[in-house]
Amino acid sequence: MKKQTDYVKMVLLAISWLIFVGVSIEAAGFIVNTIITIFYEPPLGYVYWSGLDLSAVYRHHQGMYVTLTATIAIASVLKAIMFYIILTILHNKNWNLDRPFQAHAGRSIALIAYLALGIGFFCSWGSKVQANIESQGVPVLSLQKLHIAGADVWLFMGVILLVVARIMKKGIDMQLENDLTV
Repeated sequence: MKKQTDYVKMVLLAISWLIFVGVSIEAAGFIVNTIITIFYEPPLGYVYWSGLDLSAVYRHHQGMYVTLTATIAIASVLKAIMFYIILTILHNKNWNLDRPFQAHAGRSIALIAYLALGIGFFCSWGSKVQANIESQGVPVLSLQKLHIAGADVWLFMGVILLVVARIMKKGIDMQLENDLTV
């Protein structure tokens, strides 16, 4: 059984590293590209490395361009932070599945829940900005291509993880009480 859990942990660690690196590159790309677009004349950066063309938004209203790219960048940074926390949990040598109710795990789950709520908030905000820009007749890419789709899923996951964090807190308290009982 120990060998199987080590294998599962190793696979989860590899997948988490891949996602962390990908989301970090995405976040850095949005941030750098927005800064380049804002500070260089003529604007150079509104065509992203992933093929996102937001030049029509930039030409229509620079403030909306900055708002849209900032919400995308913030959501991406929060995703990167979330996977960094997941990596720290998986790298933790004290993490033991025989004793799952540990204080650091409970804090990490609560932090991941708050990050998921933040991602949901910024994705929702970005989708409203995108809808506002489209209502003004400016062609904008879909939410999926802008990487801000699924705000409701992120919010739902955040609420579920908050409930799990509360259960973990109760489990930690019960385990501590059990450890003190002789």
